[in-house]
Amino acid sequence: MKKKILIIGNTGFIGKSLFKKLKKNKNNFISCINSSNCNLLIKKNIFKIKKKFDLIFHLASYIKLGKIDKKLQKEIYRKNLKINENVFNWWVKTNIDAKLITIGTSASYSSENFTNEKYYLYGIPQKDWKNYIRTKRKLQRSLNQISKKKNINYVTIIPSSVYGPDFIFHKKINNFLIDLIIKIVIGKIKKKKVILFGTGNERRDSIFIDDFINLLLLASQKINNGIINISTGKQYSIKYYAKLICKKLNFKFKDILFKKSLHYGPTNRKLDISRLKRKFPNYNFITTNKGIKKTISWYKKQIKE
Repeated sequence: MKKKILIIGNTGFIGKSLFKKLKKNKNNFISCINSSNCNLLIKKNIFKIKKKFDLIFHLASYIKLGKIDKKLQKEIYRKNLKINENVFNWWVKTNIDAKLITIGTSASYSSENFTNEKYYLYGIPQKDWKNYIRTKRKLQRSLNQISKKKNINYVTIIPSSVYGPDFIFHKKINNFLIDLIIKIVIGKIKKKKVILFGTGNERRDSIFIDDFINLLLLASQKINNGIINISTGKQYSIKYYAKLICKKLNFKFKDILFKKSLHYGPTNRKLDISRLKRKFPNYNFITTNKGIKKTISWYKKQIKE
């Protein structure tokens, strides 16, 4: 049976990878919108879309990285609020029979001890991301409310740090592992020491892009009207990841300098994946070792071209 699928935000890292995966199935009819062909800040633009879909992946967002001042916080809040409101209202009014898959943020969890899905809407959000988190929570509350009134179907995906080939390497990267790879590869090429933020003892979980896309699609089929965390459930220190990358590149770990004063963000982050394990108990993840190897290999090819 042919599936009509819409990807909102297909030019980002996850969007590009999702499109490639879906395209392999000839039964999928895929439409895409992004900032170049549909400004989601203007309501009438998305309402020009009259097609009916079976699945809608809402991946669009507006983010800025690093330490953010108050003016930028307000801009992030305003733009993401408008994007989510326009997508949500268009879905409700024109495509309510389609299943809506949205991407949330792990930064909404207030601490490492409260990362089960039931805590997603509660607690004090991470300071640097508070306005972005507010818009994600507002969208989730809207989904919760409408699911009580109408026969709708949605799932909210909360990813850990997603990495892998085909990432978009701008000057600022919203991903600790990709940032590590880029900095150490450049350090190797230029034969310079590498400066990393924090002590190196901060701990993070992560997931390879292929695994994330596979589980995203499984969740879109199996999870109805709820939230699910997607990660491997394994957490390592920044030093562990750095040593692994250094080994792959034959770069001396002693040439990495950790600057505690430059650190921002949580000390530890690990998603509770108990629900994921219950739903997909037999899923086999690619190892961190293999995932990093593939990512480094891809990135080295890009900078040679």
